[in-house]
Amino acid sequence: MNRIHVPPERWWAIVLDWLLIPLMYFLSGTLSEGPQRTHRWNNKKLTRTEAMQLASESQLVVRVGVASRQRPRFFYKIPIFHMPIFGGWKNYMVFEPCSKTQGEWHIGWIAEDVCGVTMINLKGLVRMLLGPGDVIFFGIDAMTGEQIPIQMVGRGRIGDEGPFADLPLL
Repeated sequence: MNRIHVPPERWWAIVLDWLLIPLMYFLSGTLSEGPQRTHRWNNKKLTRTEAMQLASESQLVVRVGVASRQRPRFFYKIPIFHMPIFGGWKNYMVFEPCSKTQGEWHIGWIAEDVCGVTMINLKGLVRMLLGPGDVIFFGIDAMTGEQIPIQMVGRGRIGDEGPFADLPLL
């Protein structure tokens, strides 16, 4: 099986994310849920070659059809999808590794116009925003770089304060 190298988060990105927490709470429009944690600097864009080596069997990935009637990702060059208070994306799905991996993992996505994986190390469940188009979500083991099976275990909406409100939101 091919491996996807996901570099570790850089120290300055961790510090910058931490400093942005108050702004991210404001942009989410709620203080009762964990704010958006992922930004351009802690995502790795996948090359076409890397994306093609991912297995697409249904037991390894989760395919989501046109997720919702959401705004496009950007308004000019402003990443509006991260800003629910200004009409950004609010719907999310919750994922976890099927194998209950003991270690950390990364979640990735393949959409029409973007293909990437987060460099944020995850343990257990994670919320992922849903946009206006089809998307495939996949998991990568943080230690080995191998693709791991993931499953969808729930869904929700930012601001609804549901059972997944405290999970990381990427």
